[in-house]
Amino acid sequence: MVESSRFVMVFIAIAKKLIHKQIYIVVSLIFMMLPFLWAPLSYSVTIEEAYFPDYGVLLDNASYSWADIYGAGSVTAPNNNSLIIPNSVFYYVFTKLGFSHSLAQRIFISTTIFFIALFFYLFSRVFTKKNYVSAIGLTIYFLSWYVAKSFGYTAKVFQLILLPAFFYLVYNYIKEGNKKYLFINCIIVFLFQALFTNLPQALATFLMYPLAIIYRYFIGEKSCSIRTCIKYFMFILVSIIPIVFYQGLVYFYSVLDSYKNNMPSYSFTAFYSSISRIFQFRGAWWEFSGYLGVPYDNLNVFTENKLIILVSLLIPALVFWIMLKYFYVTSNRNKKVIIFWFGCFLFFVGLSSGFVFFPGLYSWIFSRSKIFMLFREPWAKFFPLVLLSFSALVISIFDGVNEIFKDTKIRNIFCAIFVALVLIKSFYFFSPMFFFQSNKGWRQVLVRIPDYWYSYQEWTREFKDESVLPLPYFKNVSDRYYNWYSNVEKGNSSLVIPAVLGRSKVFAYGAEDAVSSVMQAFLSKGNFNVLNLVKVDYILLQKDVKLLSNVDYYENQVAPLKEYVQDGPLRVFGDRLFVYKIKPEFSLPHFYVPDKVIAFAGEINDLPDIVSLEKSRGSRLVIISMEGLQGENFVGDYVISAKPVEIPIDLNKLKWNEGWAWPPDTNNNPAMWNYLLVRLKEEIALWRAGNTLDKVDVLVWLATKKATEVRSFDNVSKVKWLENCVSRFSRAVDLLKSVPEESRGDDYWGYAGKTLLYMRRVKDELALVEDASFDMTGFLEMYLSYEEWLKDISNTYCKEGYCYDFSPPISGRYLIYLTNLKDFYLGAVATVVVTDQEGEEVYNRFLNVDSEGKAFVQLDNLQGGEDYKISVQLPDGENFLGRSFWRTTKVDVYEDGGIEFKADPVFREAIAIDSNAPIFIDDNLNSTGVIAKIDNWYPGESYKVHFDYLPSKGALKIALFEKFYYYDYSLDEQKLGWRVNFISSLSLSSKEMGSFTKIVKASENAQEAYLYLYFEPIVALTEGFSITDSFALKISNVAVKQMPEPVLLIGRDITSGYVLPDWEKPNIEYHKVNPTKYFVNVRGGIAPFMLVFNESYNKNWRVYLEGDKTSSLVRLCNKLAEKVEIFDMSSLVCSAFSNIEKESIAEEEHYLVNGFANAWYIEPKMFGNISSNYELVVEYTPQRIFVVSRILQLVVFTFSVMCLLFSCFKSGISHFIYKKNVKKSK
Repeated sequence: MVESSRFVMVFIAIAKKLIHKQIYIVVSLIFMMLPFLWAPLSYSVTIEEAYFPDYGVLLDNASYSWADIYGAGSVTAPNNNSLIIPNSVFYYVFTKLGFSHSLAQRIFISTTIFFIALFFYLFSRVFTKKNYVSAIGLTIYFLSWYVAKSFGYTAKVFQLILLPAFFYLVYNYIKEGNKKYLFINCIIVFLFQALFTNLPQALATFLMYPLAIIYRYFIGEKSCSIRTCIKYFMFILVSIIPIVFYQGLVYFYSVLDSYKNNMPSYSFTAFYSSISRIFQFRGAWWEFSGYLGVPYDNLNVFTENKLIILVSLLIPALVFWIMLKYFYVTSNRNKKVIIFWFGCFLFFVGLSSGFVFFPGLYSWIFSRSKIFMLFREPWAKFFPLVLLSFSALVISIFDGVNEIFKDTKIRNIFCAIFVALVLIKSFYFFSPMFFFQSNKGWRQVLVRIPDYWYSYQEWTREFKDESVLPLPYFKNVSDRYYNWYSNVEKGNSSLVIPAVLGRSKVFAYGAEDAVSSVMQAFLSKGNFNVLNLVKVDYILLQKDVKLLSNVDYYENQVAPLKEYVQDGPLRVFGDRLFVYKIKPEFSLPHFYVPDKVIAFAGEINDLPDIVSLEKSRGSRLVIISMEGLQGENFVGDYVISAKPVEIPIDLNKLKWNEGWAWPPDTNNNPAMWNYLLVRLKEEIALWRAGNTLDKVDVLVWLATKKATEVRSFDNVSKVKWLENCVSRFSRAVDLLKSVPEESRGDDYWGYAGKTLLYMRRVKDELALVEDASFDMTGFLEMYLSYEEWLKDISNTYCKEGYCYDFSPPISGRYLIYLTNLKDFYLGAVATVVVTDQEGEEVYNRFLNVDSEGKAFVQLDNLQGGEDYKISVQLPDGENFLGRSFWRTTKVDVYEDGGIEFKADPVFREAIAIDSNAPIFIDDNLNSTGVIAKIDNWYPGESYKVHFDYLPSKGALKIALFEKFYYYDYSLDEQKLGWRVNFISSLSLSSKEMGSFTKIVKASENAQEAYLYLYFEPIVALTEGFSITDSFALKISNVAVKQMPEPVLLIGRDITSGYVLPDWEKPNIEYHKVNPTKYFVNVRGGIAPFMLVFNESYNKNWRVYLEGDKTSSLVRLCNKLAEKVEIFDMSSLVCSAFSNIEKESIAEEEHYLVNGFANAWYIEPKMFGNISSNYELVVEYTPQRIFVVSRILQLVVFTFSVMCLLFSCFKSGISHFIYKKNVKKSK
């Protein structure tokens, strides 16, 4: 017994000694093991990045400058290509070694924690040599809410790794002049280049370079000249240029292109972050937000606990208190260190807070560089710098804690209390509840993908160049999730699994590329004619999906499937996935020559109607965008989707980034030090506004600017702010209404639209106020009234039917096709009236609607370049208002469907209505008006509400309620609720009779609808408050009729619709070299023809004649390739430059076709004297510079590794010789 107790005591003593010396290693190992605690090993984590469960997919699909990820390919982007090194390579290696995807993911997370600990240790050695102090600094740096929310977002995690690494390397490089630091810096930038998935995050990380130089210059142990610092800084920048340049290419060809197009319309608002929450080491704008009833932050219950808030604030308070005590007893150099890091801490707190500290700075930078809008979420970019600054401050102070607490016991107690507070604040790091556990709704973090999906993944490897269309093809990603495990807490997923796991091309629902829009346009109507335009090889029918909403919409996609696929599934996976092969007659090749060419001007949503035209069926079409087309020289059909008569503003297409830029200093909190100055500036701006529109702009700005902060104000402030907001918006609306109609130009409509946009923004912000007593009725009435007025003055429906503008590109005979008419128009007679630009009637024709809801009429001799107006008049449909269903106690109902409100002096409160949010009301809604059910209310269809009324005095409110099914994502169940489709108000006059007409659209998932009318008469009162007069109201001809949304297509009626007769069409064969290069063999290509390439359109796709001439560079490359047998250098490098000296087909002959694809008009004579058989090369030209850049990256990385190894070897030899000489001398 004594022996065993002695053994235990010895073991404890050794453990204590080991922990005391190796405390940092022990803490680091604990942190590295945490990912294995956070979730069971059989589960993968899915948070920000879709490919987090399997980054290995990207190595197969996104290694080139053109990615094979989506159904028609896309330009490689930071969210795929930049993740290849190291994420994709890491996953690929570990899965090849036999690790499961979930275990590989957990090892990846643990490895990132290792590098955080490693580089933070090196960083801490600049300020201390004590291991326990470094360990305390690491707990501050790692155990924070920001770090907890960073896993799954590569740029954030890698920023945490590289910030301390950069500081350590730059500081020591300048201090020692040893080139090994330069080589290590180059190596880690290469290894962690996935940082560039978020450009502003990367830019914020590289701020550590100048920060380290400033520290070295002012606080370094030895003096350092500015010239030396700048010299070493330039060496560091030059060494990483190849890595940065490559990532710059990725941004240039993907993100920056779209930014350049939209740059003029960008406005900037830096999200506001509370200073108090930043001092708690959190503060993201989304922390208290959610989506579809599911919160973004699962830790909110813990972090909002009052005790945790107190502990979180106590930590910086303790540090600042100790800092003051230490400041007065330490050396001047240590004082400099403290001042430096405390200053950095405050500066980065200011940057992280958005507009709280530095509104002028952000405004100034944005006014000079629009791309600064990338920093619209400054908290996420700069908060890691807050963390590092605070950690450095803690290390610097605790390193001198001996000077503050002379008593060892007190010093140990203080350190223990401090660490305990950090652990209490960050307790969730040591809990299995670290990640979101619930599988309810869309936010399903812990996912267990079934084995049959991995079997499907293996199958896709065999068909990498084939394209797969998953069904159902979802309109909204939140409409479904994969229901693999019923009635369990976790495991299901809302990811787009076919795209995340598939190695073949996948048409990914939820993507924002052009081909997805084309797919959506067809499949939303259950129309598989999309196969005439888009290459689809396989259909993947998914039966493991749970539909949450729009169920009928998706079932209609699957219904017509049998007609287009071969009998029986080609492969079945787990009885849940069924792969069908498309029939050959419906499968397009990657390259083809079309049977028919149609020039088209219109929207993508009109493509289904064009393809389904009788004359186009059965043909292999190409539909060219008419933009930039040479009209008279074009041989083919013209089809033009006629535009509705031009209106000043289309309310359905208003977007945040359109119109006039908004002043950047928009978010101001009354707690700000400069708040009074800002208010004074506002009043001056309003006073200086010269004309009416300038005043409108300033008023809208002032009315909206506190919208994002109103939720944090007290109730008194909220009410005062809302009154002020409504007052300023009302003044802006009155000013807009006062402008004469003839003076309403483009500027006017721009400001009118902008006013509505920001009213909507305020409405959305107010809806988030979690206060039952907060009354927003006044604002809603003003907003709805303005929206109604704006719709009336910019009405898309003309008074005599549907009106369209049309300008024929060339003179000739045209056919008008009227499609998308409803079944109830079958056999009806429509009228088409055509007037010229002088207003003279040219044609007045009747046309009959056929059984498919189509009609057409021929128009002769329309003049090219003339402006025509076409008016289409359709007969009224059936009245769907149930006349016998009016429910009330205070009205008379007449046989003709009319109603009469009796004179009734009783005062009633009007109901408060939000036009978007679901409301819950009693079915017996008749206590304040009348209500009637509308029969045949179909989701997404348009209806006309109309009635006439006799003179009266008072206010009549009209509202349309809908019953609809919606999915409660927080409870994971479907519910039936009410919402308001529209609300209008009429001020009635005792002398005027009138009518009310409004076009409304049924909402998605609407099941029933009710028309509600409420009349509030004007009542005259005497001095003694007795009633002297009141008014009744009679309403007649009440009707709700379904309205079509006709599509007007105008085709040129010509006989030469084919590009070439069949006997002149060349035969096409092609060979794919890689995603950026194809060889196309043309046989019998004598006459000109159109070559269609079924890949997403991009101006950088080029066509060359193969064999034209071989460049000297390629000849040299081929010679080298013969001598180098390690890899296929020819395909890697030589093929990228094989066309560098050749001339491509002119850009004018490169067309956007079928809404997404490429096509070239090829005349063989442009290549000179060639035979009828020749070979073309189709190439994505940026691949050349991508290859060069990647090779430079690899060369610099290899050179750095070799130099580092040589340096270490040389140091080892020198050290060995030194020790040997010392021994000899002894």
